[in-house]
Amino acid sequence: MKKIILAIMIILLTGCTSISKTSVITYNDALKLINNSSATIIDVRTESEYNEGHIEDAVLFTLDTINESTAKEKIKAKDSYVIVYCRSGNRSKQAQELLNSLGYTNVYNLGSISNWQG
Repeated sequence: MKKIILAIMIILLTGCTSISKTSVITYNDALKLINNSSATIIDVRTESEYNEGHIEDAVLFTLDTINESTAKEKIKAKDSYVIVYCRSGNRSKQAQELLNSLGYTNVYNLGSISNWQG
């Protein structure tokens, strides 16, 4: 009985969410965010990679240019929904962590551009 109560308390304290901010977001969950909240899609690859092909309506915001002032220019508000992606998922993970450290609270990592099916 104690184990059941403990499990319920852990669930209540940690909360339940259908989309994790710490792992790679799925294509379907990304579409839900875009359709339900007008999420901004950010490509953190280089300009030449972006020019070779990118997700429609994605904003170029290279990883090496992300800082407090540039983020203010690219992202409407700190609680705006943002989806980041790159070539393999490494830079997008770094971008997610960096934006989180700057106070952006709804940053989701799509990982690789190949995860986009549209």
